[in-house]
Amino acid sequence: MKNVTTTSLLLLAAAAALVPSPAAGRTLAVVGGKALTEADVLAVHGYLPQGPELRETVEGLVQREIVLALARGKALGASAGEIDRAAALAVKAFRPPFPTNSEGYRRRLGEEITIAKYLDRYVYPRVAVTEEALRAYFAARPGEFMKRPPRDREALGKLFPRYRNEVLYLYVKAEMRRLLAEAVREARPSLNVEIYVD
Repeated sequence: MKNVTTTSLLLLAAAAALVPSPAAGRTLAVVGGKALTEADVLAVHGYLPQGPELRETVEGLVQREIVLALARGKALGASAGEIDRAAALAVKAFRPPFPTNSEGYRRRLGEEITIAKYLDRYVYPRVAVTEEALRAYFAARPGEFMKRPPRDREALGKLFPRYRNEVLYLYVKAEMRRLLAEAVREARPSLNVEIYVD
């Protein structure tokens, strides 16, 4: 878990701290034989959204399950020690008002660590960062970095160094999202994904 830092583990622990699951409810999607139910959506939101928000949430859960399947296909997982460490960090940092030793919490925390490992080993290393790519990213969306960007390309180019760190962060984030979406799209047919929400 080379790049999964203490801060990452704290964030993962917080992400795993979801609303306790009620009865499963109706099945909203199936990924590789695993049913995603209303309880899974409730764990994300704390309520059951409707319409486009429900569809978006289910799509996110489907993507998450596909990434977990990809990680497991690479024999990635979280050890009990890694889960213990992340849970201990959560207790120390957040003092959560729920038991961090519950089976559901530990399972979810283990899944988050597994996803982080997959991203660390198979997505992040594929992000190619070149000065040219960063400048192109900046030039294509200057409004994200300043309120009134100059229209002159040369003047915009001179401003690039001032925004380089922010451009780098957003570029890497966008590239990771793109590469992950590509991996999910390629894996989706083999996992027999079915979604039952409009």
